[in-house]
Amino acid sequence: MYALLTEKFEGQRHGNYHCHVVPPEAKNYFKFCTVRNPYNKLASAWSFVQNDKAIHRSQVKSLMTKPLTLINFMEWVAKERNNMLGYALNGLKIGASLTPTHRYIDERLRGLVMDEYIQIEHADEQFSKLPFVNDSVKVPKIFSMSDQSFYTKWEDIASPEITELANEWAGEDFDRFGYTML
Repeated sequence: MYALLTEKFEGQRHGNYHCHVVPPEAKNYFKFCTVRNPYNKLASAWSFVQNDKAIHRSQVKSLMTKPLTLINFMEWVAKERNNMLGYALNGLKIGASLTPTHRYIDERLRGLVMDEYIQIEHADEQFSKLPFVNDSVKVPKIFSMSDQSFYTKWEDIASPEITELANEWAGEDFDRFGYTML
């Protein structure tokens, strides 16, 4: 995304990846960020913690009081949703991914108002509607879950109970970013 913005649109990079500070000279720039479907975000996180070789698994297991099963993981994520960013800042590598997007934006960007949110699942279409884009643009794929067998698909783990926990976890993400709650 950075390459696309700097090469095709003469964008300027301020800070590094996931920079949370907008310098004074960029205060009035058009600001946007990408968001991800909450269900896909949780399915992806579950994929990571299932991997025995990943540090995520051992870190998550050390914080949970119950065995690491899908239902226990989802209950823990829903219950601890307000603490995930703190866990991330204290070393839980997957903590940012387990933070509902609206909380991450509100707490990490403190007062920075986005002009637009781009759903990564519809990035090509939505990016092309940004005010500085004059023609159709092919956006580099950030997450291509359908192409990678590693990732768990939401449909493969969803049940009424799991979906209810996901809805509790994501809360405001659905309305704020234009996703449909199941």
